[in-house]
Amino acid sequence: MMVKVWIPFKEGIKIKGPEEYIMHVDRDEFINESRIIISKDGSRPFKSSGEFENDSNPNVVVSDGFSEADLLAIDYFAYFRISLREKLGVSDEAWKCIVSQITLLSVEGIFDIRPKQIDEWAIDFQDFKDIDVARMDIGEKLSTSDRDVLPRHKYVDATVIAYKYFYANGSFYWNPLCREVYWFDGDLKVLFIVDSEAFKTLCSNRLAVNQADIAFKWIVSGIRDRISGFAKHVEPKRFSYYDSESKTLFFNHKPGRVLRLDGENILEVDNGDPILFLWDDSCESVDPVYDTQGLLNSLLLSKLSLDTDGCDLKIAEVVIIVDKLLQGILFRSIIPARPVSAFVGPQGSGKTIYAVLLGLLLFGKRFAVLGIEAQKPDGAIAYVTNNVYGVLDNADEPIFWLPDLIARISTGMSIPRRKLYTTNELVNYPTDIFLAITARQTPWARPDVVDRLFLFPTKRPEEFFDEDDLKRNILCNRSKLIGELLTRANSVVHRLRNNSDTVNNSPMRLSAFYNFAVRTSDDPATVGTILRKMISTQEDLSLEQSEAFVTLLKKWIDSKIGGQTTLSNDVKWINEMSPSVVFAELFKYAKDNSFNFKVETPLSLGHILKAHINTLRISDIIFQKSRENKGIKWKFGVKEPKKEDDKQQPSGKSDLGQSETLGEKPAEGFECVKCKSRYGYAASKCTTMIGDRLCMGDVVHN
Repeated sequence: MMVKVWIPFKEGIKIKGPEEYIMHVDRDEFINESRIIISKDGSRPFKSSGEFENDSNPNVVVSDGFSEADLLAIDYFAYFRISLREKLGVSDEAWKCIVSQITLLSVEGIFDIRPKQIDEWAIDFQDFKDIDVARMDIGEKLSTSDRDVLPRHKYVDATVIAYKYFYANGSFYWNPLCREVYWFDGDLKVLFIVDSEAFKTLCSNRLAVNQADIAFKWIVSGIRDRISGFAKHVEPKRFSYYDSESKTLFFNHKPGRVLRLDGENILEVDNGDPILFLWDDSCESVDPVYDTQGLLNSLLLSKLSLDTDGCDLKIAEVVIIVDKLLQGILFRSIIPARPVSAFVGPQGSGKTIYAVLLGLLLFGKRFAVLGIEAQKPDGAIAYVTNNVYGVLDNADEPIFWLPDLIARISTGMSIPRRKLYTTNELVNYPTDIFLAITARQTPWARPDVVDRLFLFPTKRPEEFFDEDDLKRNILCNRSKLIGELLTRANSVVHRLRNNSDTVNNSPMRLSAFYNFAVRTSDDPATVGTILRKMISTQEDLSLEQSEAFVTLLKKWIDSKIGGQTTLSNDVKWINEMSPSVVFAELFKYAKDNSFNFKVETPLSLGHILKAHINTLRISDIIFQKSRENKGIKWKFGVKEPKKEDDKQQPSGKSDLGQSETLGEKPAEGFECVKCKSRYGYAASKCTTMIGDRLCMGDVVHN
């Protein structure tokens, strides 16, 4: 039989000699000469019907009487040895280019026919599908006397038999991102991490080899190394996964079983059909009950002790937001940037128990929060990279690594780490989590973190709930609660199937979550309004976080006003200074006046000023930066409060141009609701000094 192979090559390569050459295929059943077909323009030399296109494509040189169907008899995993360089007579560079493009055409696609690695360990794996055969052969290998066979040879033979057994009864997979190897049990439909205790226990029990035996270590190590070299690459999913192509939600129901939600029905299917899930042993599976409505709101979502004085949200609006957050956990694959929920309030305000109840709903009684260790982030990194929902509890201190970790989690970035016991081998751990944080204060909430927070201020209730009763209600009714959650999720799938429109403009930085929440809601306008209120809460937190720095800066500017002050357009300016001088003077002023000033360099001070620019404007502090021959100069000024009886004149274009930037409207009769200070213009926050602090009260029209 003549086996034809198609070799396309790039235009410009010079090939000497005729355009057809002879190749030998190194397989017993194909020991006959085969022609090589060369396509000069890289086009496919076959029509869909299997006929050659030599009539329409003069660049293809073929033989008569050959069709694509002749390739069906080729073993796609055969080892091909191609020796063409001498016959083609081309240079090293041209030969590399040709070899890099050698392909084998088949009905299933285009296959590379360069020499491939063959998994010799998998040959004749069917002979070891029976567990008794595998046990007996392994026992015979290990019982051979050391005088007849070297110990390492016995261990290798036992490892190969074990590999064949697992190969025959399942599938091997390799995750190159986090360098994990897996075995998928074909009967149980469960995916095991080879390095996990669960797989080692299973391996020990099935093969009847004790884990303390040195042979067992050889077996596990050998299987792991073999998988990483030959197994199919895969990235297993956790808890749930929404497939955007099929528009189907998959929920990891129990070991080996998955619930498939298509918008109409909820069906139970095998794991791996088609999405492959890892089961978390800390999760408790339940059989959902789908005939319940309203229980989720009454037992869980409405239990937050919300401080309505600390935000514009009402408890009914919080219920809607948290409901969307729960749905977002199920639909993580289409929400790359996720909000971080922050429950902030005094001791006894129920912030931790509320976050815990959400975890008990999703995972059962073994769900646990993480207490932060301020010194090292290792525990937190392990926690956030192995969970899809988690709680960092009592994050009250200014932990230096926490802001960066929150930013990475929110954007779904991977966390790189050096692999243990290696010199410089890098491993990336992806973050795929909706995170919640509980705290009494938020010293870690820098401006970019605030943009990613969903802030829920809490207060001590007048009457306290029994926490054990709250937990018991969730756990006892978990089947109904999961059923209601999945029913709502199926409605979301239905809306995503029937509504492909996206929200083009998002008022918040977390546009992916905003788009998801609005698109999948019964009342998109209401949800949009509620999320805009969350933006207002973020802005209030940003102002609070900036207050200490702004207070220090304003007091320092006030101390400089005097001999070196100029007045221009109702702004008192102090003299220009270099960044290093400003840093030195602020550092000295903070030290002399007992301010907490943790800025380390003039460059860091510049970044902080840029991050707080909107807060500075609201506080009537004007900051300008200029570049001269002598370098960069900074200039600060304070706006003069306008008297109540001053008449507003039509404003021309000033040399500062700040009134438009500040968004101020010429008006009269504005007053702070907190300290009753009077303003002759519209301002959002009061900047009157009360003792050592800014008032920061709301300014309203009187």
